[in-house]
Amino acid sequence: MKKRFLILVLFILTLFTTGCFDYTELNELGIISALGIEKEKNGNYLISAQIVNIKKTGAESGNEGISKVVTYTGKGKTIEQAIKNISNLSSKEVFLAHLKLVIIDDDVIKNDTSNIVDFFVRNTKIKSNFAISTSSKDSPLEILKTLTPLDSLPSEDIYNMIESSEKLVGNATILTFDDFLNDLLQYGINPVYTNLEISGEKKGNEDTESLKKSTPNSIVEINNFIAFDKNGKVTKLNKEESIGYSFIKNKVKTPVITAKCENEKNYFSVNILGSKNNIKFSEKNNTVTFELKATGNISEANCKKNYTANQLNTMINKQTKKQISKYIKSSFELAQKNKNDFLGIGNYIYKNNKNYFDFKNKN
Repeated sequence: MKKRFLILVLFILTLFTTGCFDYTELNELGIISALGIEKEKNGNYLISAQIVNIKKTGAESGNEGISKVVTYTGKGKTIEQAIKNISNLSSKEVFLAHLKLVIIDDDVIKNDTSNIVDFFVRNTKIKSNFAISTSSKDSPLEILKTLTPLDSLPSEDIYNMIESSEKLVGNATILTFDDFLNDLLQYGINPVYTNLEISGEKKGNEDTESLKKSTPNSIVEINNFIAFDKNGKVTKLNKEESIGYSFIKNKVKTPVITAKCENEKNYFSVNILGSKNNIKFSEKNNTVTFELKATGNISEANCKKNYTANQLNTMINKQTKKQISKYIKSSFELAQKNKNDFLGIGNYIYKNNKNYFDFKNKN
């Protein structure tokens, strides 16, 4: 009797174990790979959503002339409302779990960072490893509408471009939402964003016909770094200052350092294989010191003077050191001049010399 009762109870319980009660078919989802966030003059948010065209990128991708992505825009008083209003334009349910890239207009970063944080922190369906970048010249919508010839998805192409530039040049960085939030909430450090812009003619940049040309009318490119302090003040870094920032923050991987041969107009290039920077602060002298060690190999030497192998290595080592020091100095002096601690020097002092000053009052 007990056995029959137990079987009956188990049978009844199985009726309530519907593990797929909120299941949605893949072809019913509008998978958003990138978002653009900006604001209109009336204060409403304008959200651009780059949605993957599954029909084109999947097994049925034989149709030429069909874009692999569709970019829709939604407007609203909040970011959430603007995204939901995109449903008025699409038959798919918007899906943010595969978000790869978020481009935020620089004016929104200046004035509405807290609203951006609030939206993404509260949304449990979005992973926090997506990259954040900004645009000071062109709108996020214009950037997301620009089709890219080397990758099926423009968001993927931009992400890979930032990742490649971080590794090979040093003037870009993958700023994940976790890193963004960490820098934003800590004392003595400000987030640094990769600045994107469009190069070339914007007309027809969303037309698939432009992808058939060997030289596209327009491309998305990296315009170095841009930093905002806690009050929204902007600091734009040039290429030298950006590379200096990357060396100081240990973000640079394998860049090429090109410098003049000593007492010549000719140049040489060194491939950096690895570098490590340590920051040291002297409370007694009130000074900050950067101790950087780097290794590399000579990839090109156009020096005309006759050197022995040892002399050439010594000269190139000296000139490379001077060039890297120039990069670091330019970045540090910019931070001082603009009173924008995007390098995180104050944060380092706060963590290692807590008794040095009242940080909250000095920040």
